[in-house]
Amino acid sequence: MLVRRNMPIAWRTCLLAALLFVASACAGREEGAATTSASSDAISVTAAPVPLNERDPAQQRAGRLEYRGGLRLQSDDARFGGISGLRWLDSDAPRLLGITDAGNWLLLEPIEDAHRLTGLRSARMGDLRGPSGEVLEGKANADAESLTLIEGCDGARPACRATGAIIGFEHDHRVLVYDLLPNGAPGGVPSDAGLAAAFLNVQPSNGGAEAIAGSPPHLRIYAEDVRDEDDLAAAIDLSCVDCDGWPNRERPFGVAMPSPFKPTDADWAPQGQLLLGRSFSLLEGVGARIDLVVEGEAGAPPTGELRNLAILHPPETVDNFEGLAVRVEDGRTFLYIVSDDNFSPLQRTLLLKFELMQD
Repeated sequence: MLVRRNMPIAWRTCLLAALLFVASACAGREEGAATTSASSDAISVTAAPVPLNERDPAQQRAGRLEYRGGLRLQSDDARFGGISGLRWLDSDAPRLLGITDAGNWLLLEPIEDAHRLTGLRSARMGDLRGPSGEVLEGKANADAESLTLIEGCDGARPACRATGAIIGFEHDHRVLVYDLLPNGAPGGVPSDAGLAAAFLNVQPSNGGAEAIAGSPPHLRIYAEDVRDEDDLAAAIDLSCVDCDGWPNRERPFGVAMPSPFKPTDADWAPQGQLLLGRSFSLLEGVGARIDLVVEGEAGAPPTGELRNLAILHPPETVDNFEGLAVRVEDGRTFLYIVSDDNFSPLQRTLLLKFELMQD
């Protein structure tokens, strides 16, 4: 079923919202159809500009976020879609790295003018492999949901360069570590990080390591569908005590993300850790929020408190946002969010850019 472009936005939103989580529960290509090759392929992606609010094109602000442009991305390549994690790669050719819940990686090179996202210069896709070198296929094996980068320095941006990628999977809950190829894609045969096995094993099949943030030796994993006895969204803080660079201490904590929002991605900014959340309700449709995680005292996990930076609801441009990437440039903090379309014609792949303002 296709949604006509001239259909009123309220009806389009209701149709999208009604089917969003049904699609999400069974999203992805059928087993055996996850890839077309094991190589890195240039793909054609069209990028159409979108306003922050199609009813009010003059709107340029949501909370503390200033809109810096957005795109609706479409491709005839059957692998394109299902983007569930996102990171900014600082390199000679800066670009965005994404992973999909059908076992692919995606590199996007944006076109920008005066810090405003205006288009897409190039796109490439390739296959994620498993610890035996096999191409990941089938929902149970290939459902990559979270991504963070291993930085080749002490974590100070923007001087760092990524040397590897850490990717979390659900259904078969695991966290794999990849080297980065010269083009910035996760490649080669990964190793199993062996992180937070007890935490991941209590997650539902379709709700594992939804967000991973940080770089070894300090990582955090946020769950999507588990809340503790205080109704806090469950997470775990991983740190290092007398270790060789990989965390060996695990401390659970929770964050006060209000229902029906659920964590979907997180990334560090100079202001602290940013947490992306996604919601769905019959009354309001799909929503998204971005929060600042309030840190505990030195060496302690977060307090559980969140300071909201922005909330997006229709008629603002919103979909099933699952990826968040922070970019620091010229002393300013920018963030990109991307939506997972669940390979559904009723949903969109949206890439939006914002600047975090001081007030």
